[in-house]
Amino acid sequence: MKLLISYDDRYRHDSTGIYFKRAFQKLLGKENAVHVYNDKLKDVSPGEFDFHLKVDDGLNWHKWDKRLKPWGYYVIDSHLDLDWRQAIVKEAGGADKLFFAQKPALLAPWDCQDLIWSPLAADEEVHSPSRKWEKKYDTCFIGHFHSQYAEERAKYVDALFSALPNFFFGTRFFQDMADMFAQTRLVFNKSLNSDINMRFYEAQMSG
Repeated sequence: MKLLISYDDRYRHDSTGIYFKRAFQKLLGKENAVHVYNDKLKDVSPGEFDFHLKVDDGLNWHKWDKRLKPWGYYVIDSHLDLDWRQAIVKEAGGADKLFFAQKPALLAPWDCQDLIWSPLAADEEVHSPSRKWEKKYDTCFIGHFHSQYAEERAKYVDALFSALPNFFFGTRFFQDMADMFAQTRLVFNKSLNSDINMRFYEAQMSG
């Protein structure tokens, strides 16, 4: 099987598509799981790949090239912006398969008959439970404060850090983030809008 995976990691280097690319290349081989940026889809010939997978990268101007079929879309942040994700599918003339990180999205109207709940997860190669670390911190929050959800998240973090002053706060990615989780007894997570994000799984896998 030859698979095309489309997402953009030039704006956010921690895009979820990176995990998909690594997993599919391990499964199919690098020559059979090929990452193509959305703005390069026009250079792909119909029939060149057996399946085309668009992974949600949070960029609403990334439409789908309707020449490329069959195709599927892994929808992640439906709890934040559902409308434009539905529009991407509709404007492409429908999708062959839709995968959803958040289960409630299955109840929304979609131009597709094959809807699959596929929750987020943790990458065992990054958040390996076999790696043993000394617990240096009581708690940590790796992230930032942005958007309309920042105020509530800041209140939680302030209360947590006041109660547990031996904390770590900062921004980390990939292996650096996993190593910090593993050195911490309690990982703080505040999902944005009742979603189940990757941190639920990453923190537990990190011990």
